[in-house]
Amino acid sequence: RWQAEQALQAAESRYRNLFENAAEGIFQTTAEGRIILANPALARMFGYASAGELMGAVFSVADQLYLNPEDRRAFQRLIAERGAVRDFEVRQRKRNGSVFWARFNAYPVHNDNGELLYYEGRVEDITARKEGEEALRRYQLLSRHAHDIILFIASDGRLLEANEAALKAYGYTREEMLTLKIHDLRARHVQQQTDDLIARAFAEGFAIETEHRRKDGTRFPVEVSSRGVETGGEKVLLSVIRDITSRKQAEAERIR
Repeated sequence: RWQAEQALQAAESRYRNLFENAAEGIFQTTAEGRIILANPALARMFGYASAGELMGAVFSVADQLYLNPEDRRAFQRLIAERGAVRDFEVRQRKRNGSVFWARFNAYPVHNDNGELLYYEGRVEDITARKEGEEALRRYQLLSRHAHDIILFIASDGRLLEANEAALKAYGYTREEMLTLKIHDLRARHVQQQTDDLIARAFAEGFAIETEHRRKDGTRFPVEVSSRGVETGGEKVLLSVIRDITSRKQAEAERIR
């Protein structure tokens, strides 16, 4: 009996340590949504100094955590229909009113008679991931509809990404474009400057006028603005390129 008690105490100690120090929020709620247990990580996530505060009167009903009350009802429907919630992503409200994105995993706990005791689960703050996804979506919209050519270029000159305007301007498919280097897009008489320009763009950025070349070999004047940026932990070049053929033609007409 003594050994069994010692083993039980050790197990409880390990669970308590995990509960108190977990990076994710851990909770238990009643069927109505009243928080009956919360760990420190959950309290911090919602802007409270302690779990005791989180379980106070202001947040006694879980509906108040949701930015949109309908999300709470969707959560409850999933529990009723599936018996558990997996990777449920939703906007939540902190104590100070600010909003963050959370991902829930939760399941019901029953007694031996099948009666519901409480819901138990985990919450992860996924705000950074959601903001990254939104930034990517905005970039994709911007690059898809921009009139200017947008290129991402590796330090060795490889093309990493090109928008729709680039494909149209140079006459390549996306698959073809991403096998090229920026050297391949420059007119032959300026190709020897490519390495120096890449180094300059990484060092300080630049804006120049030069000539580029299409897939069919025809040349056209461009205005290039290029600078080093960091994306995904890697330093790359962002180049915004404008076809200035019309402007050059207008300048030639004025001279004549």
